[in-house]
Amino acid sequence: MKDSQKQVIKYIIIGISAVLVDLIVYYGTSFFIASLSIAKALGFIVGSFYTFFLNKFWTWKDKRKTGVSQLSKFFAIYGVSLLINVAVNEFFLTTLPNFELYLQINKPLQEDFFNFTLQLDKLAAFCLATIASAIWNFFGQKYWVFKK
Repeated sequence: MKDSQKQVIKYIIIGISAVLVDLIVYYGTSFFIASLSIAKALGFIVGSFYTFFLNKFWTWKDKRKTGVSQLSKFFAIYGVSLLINVAVNEFFLTTLPNFELYLQINKPLQEDFFNFTLQLDKLAAFCLATIASAIWNFFGQKYWVFKK
């Protein structure tokens, strides 16, 4: 397998785990923060820190000492990526119809034992925003931040 294929696979593995971090923070904070855009931005920022170190050492095998220049480049890429991510998320939140999946599980003789509403429009917007920013991030990291 070529190095570039290995890089893509590693990037995807790290990306999926970072998306889970992002999603947990996004969904968790969305219940406490009035603005979904702020909740999305917080999730994205936490996921960004997570990916920097995992990609640096595993995907790109960059053994250089992390310096201000490299961090500045990374956060420049991620700054633009954050704008892309939040904008795409907001676009789809406003264009997709509201769609909720409501789950209710009852125990015998007990009402409302478990209720859960999955907002599928929010989940779809999240996924599309993540894909758009991931493409930007991969090429930015490969050809600028961690370029050897």
